[in-house]
Amino acid sequence: MYAIEVKNVSKTFGKGKHKVKVLDGVSLRVKRGEIYGLLGPNGAGKTTLIYTLSNILIPERGSVKVLGYDALTNRKELPKKMNICFGNAFFFFSFTPKQILTYYSYLHDIPRSKAKKKIEELSELLKFKHFINREFSELSKGMRQKVALAKSLLNEPEVLLLDEPTVGLDVDVATEIRNIFRDLAKDNGVSILLTSHYMGEVETLCKRITLLNKGRVIRDGNIGAIKKSIRAPDAIYVILKNYDNIDFVKKIRGVKDYEIIDDRMKILTSSSKNTIEPLLKTLKMKKRKVLDLEVKNTTLEEAFLKLVRK
Repeated sequence: MYAIEVKNVSKTFGKGKHKVKVLDGVSLRVKRGEIYGLLGPNGAGKTTLIYTLSNILIPERGSVKVLGYDALTNRKELPKKMNICFGNAFFFFSFTPKQILTYYSYLHDIPRSKAKKKIEELSELLKFKHFINREFSELSKGMRQKVALAKSLLNEPEVLLLDEPTVGLDVDVATEIRNIFRDLAKDNGVSILLTSHYMGEVETLCKRITLLNKGRVIRDGNIGAIKKSIRAPDAIYVILKNYDNIDFVKKIRGVKDYEIIDDRMKILTSSSKNTIEPLLKTLKMKKRKVLDLEVKNTTLEEAFLKLVRK
């Protein structure tokens, strides 16, 4: 059984000539204990899908199942088993984190003694004991996001929906939060659906993704397979002592093209793995001293841009 199963979901906003199809036959499946990436440019339908999964919006067509439950007919049961965390989250400005979390524990019907213990655990996990009694209005962006994440973990969800959870955060805070997501999936078996504009974040946390554009799925599956399918070349950057009569590089197996940029040579290849050995062998034979070498494989960001532009 999948933790999340979305099948042919469609959603339209507006009427008449202002009618816009925000989701158009979207399908995806998230395994239990998996962190699954949902990518797309602004307006692709990512947040609408998150709202649909959390029952904030009702789809016009298709079905949504969470933990085997039909999302439309189990509106009382599912909130106990799932939660949601948004980036740029805001709460009552005059409340403290402790008051905010206590308030949301009431909404989840968590007994007072259990809620108190859970809030203490989360303040320890997310390292906000030192500001748990400060007003929300006084907190930094990173502090506020920790409170938002704590709110989403109060009911110990089996499914966690994350919509840009690290947007605008400092590198150290974002890294800390990503590690928590990884531990939740690995150690607690929490199934996570993550939307993010940070491709590095998705590539670090996820093995599988769905790429949306204008409400439609344009590619899904394993990240490595998606990058491979676009056939974007890898790049090998080499720094040599001199670049005189260097055209012999074009004849090396796997090399597609090369160019000299400032003090280094950029070599495009279909496979850096298969090209490095013959490249180094040829350079040695031609008595060209290699001062430095760097390989840059196709990134998820490059694959994303190429697929969206298509």
